[in-house]
Amino acid sequence: MRETEDGIPLSAVRILNDPVPLGLQIEQAGCHPDVVLEATYGWYWVADVLQAAGARVHLAHPLGVKGFAY
Repeated sequence: MRETEDGIPLSAVRILNDPVPLGLQIEQAGCHPDVVLEATYGWYWVADVLQAAGARVHLAHPLGVKGFAY
């Protein structure tokens, strides 16, 4: 999900495990966006793609992210 600094939702897109659509989406987020990434299996290539696109990547523990749902 993409949102403003104030937490206002802008868009939500499901991206399959493919760096090309991920790169296209991150371009829409502006210059050097902050991205929170749940550190589950396979997170490393996503972090690489995001950082190469100029994003600041923050890893979140899966159990901590689960708490947001409650």
